[in-house]
Amino acid sequence: DCSRHGFCGNGTCFCFPGFHGPACGVSHCPGSNRSHTCNGHGTCLPPVGSSAANSATQTIGTCQCEPGYFGMACEVKLCGDAGALCHIEHGTCVNSSGTRAGASSRCSC
Repeated sequence: DCSRHGFCGNGTCFCFPGFHGPACGVSHCPGSNRSHTCNGHGTCLPPVGSSAANSATQTIGTCQCEPGYFGMACEVKLCGDAGALCHIEHGTCVNSSGTRAGASSRCSC
């Protein structure tokens, strides 16, 4: 049945836009590729109201980020108790001695 997000032809699912996987059961989300979704720090929720009838217009899901991660694609990490925010691709959370993590961490870009 292709998870109601595609159609079947000769035993193969052909997914509607916004879905992939062998049974079209995986939603596309910001920061997603075939190996992970939401930059590996969240869960991709299907597009609101997604169904076979409207899949062509609802093409992207929403990331529900793990605690400590923010952004449309869970691409921003909270560094320690100070509230510093750090982009996961362009910075590293470090403490005052320059080592990783810690309660008083800051972002080093």
